[in-house]
Amino acid sequence: MRSAVLVSISSLLALTGCSTLDGPPPVLRATGPVSPSASVANKGLIGRFAASAGAAAAPGASPTAATAMLEDGFTLVYAHCNDFFLHAGREQSRLLVLKDATAAAGTLAAGIIALSTGGTGGKTALGIVTLGTSATLSGIDIYTQQYLFGAENVDAVRELTLNALSAHGTTVRTTSPATYNAVVAHLFDNQAICTPRRIAMLAREAIQNGKVVASPISPGSMNGRNAAADDAVLDEVGRVLGLSGKADANTTGAIFWLLERRSTAAERAGMIRPLLANVPDASNPFDPAGKLRDPIPGESGLTTALAKLSADAVRALDEQIAESRRSASVAGAGAPLPPPTFTLPQAIQANGRVNVSVQ
Repeated sequence: MRSAVLVSISSLLALTGCSTLDGPPPVLRATGPVSPSASVANKGLIGRFAASAGAAAAPGASPTAATAMLEDGFTLVYAHCNDFFLHAGREQSRLLVLKDATAAAGTLAAGIIALSTGGTGGKTALGIVTLGTSATLSGIDIYTQQYLFGAENVDAVRELTLNALSAHGTTVRTTSPATYNAVVAHLFDNQAICTPRRIAMLAREAIQNGKVVASPISPGSMNGRNAAADDAVLDEVGRVLGLSGKADANTTGAIFWLLERRSTAAERAGMIRPLLANVPDASNPFDPAGKLRDPIPGESGLTTALAKLSADAVRALDEQIAESRRSASVAGAGAPLPPPTFTLPQAIQANGRVNVSVQ
């Protein structure tokens, strides 16, 4: 019994490496642009940046080629950083659960050993469990302390970091000539913003230098800026899909699920494709027979647009996707999968309310 308990605790206390320690993947190294794998060489933002970087590095390349490399590089860094925060939030949530489970399992194991063994052997086994539990909890604490954000405030730090990337890009576009060497230097600086140490520094500076201010809530906004940003995303998604106006929440939600989250063939056929029936065939991700096109028309532009959704909108879409999957599981295997009805966060009416924030 003691051996079984020790094996169970040892398995529970084994931690895998935490990829967020390294930050998002770089787009540039000293050897040049990071080469895409064969599977993505002609797809998405990575392939697009590789192509524009190659064109800008060619002898006699024009400033236009360097500008294209700069824009594609900024977009790729932004997308990598956004993906990093989504992954970091999920990982830190798992670590919090693991920490609580480790403490509970360690206490249970110690109690079982104390009741079932005695003498020197029992004391040794009890010491091993206690030491292992303490070491694991300390390791989790050390990891989480390397960041100024946890699962509960990762979205706020994500917005802070993405705003820093955008501010850097805006300044570069207005002050720097478009040459290959200058673009490489600017992209190195830009990607360095979204690294764990730099993120922590940005958050600490925001707390140290910020001041609490109160301002009226603008009518028709979640917090003002977020509502405007989400509305701009709907315009951009509608433009890329060739719609006559902005995309609605259902279309945007379907594209978000298709490109930003995993989906099964059944979910794509029954829950995603029906919401895209209003998209013209030339720009529709699905062909008339219902097969997903490869590559997806306008995928790069759609991914860029979706990366600008506010944290509130992303959270709402994720919750609605999860609810759709729960409904499908309740219906059982073989039951038709009805398409969900996506909604974005509703606007808040002003009504004299005042928002308090740190600036």
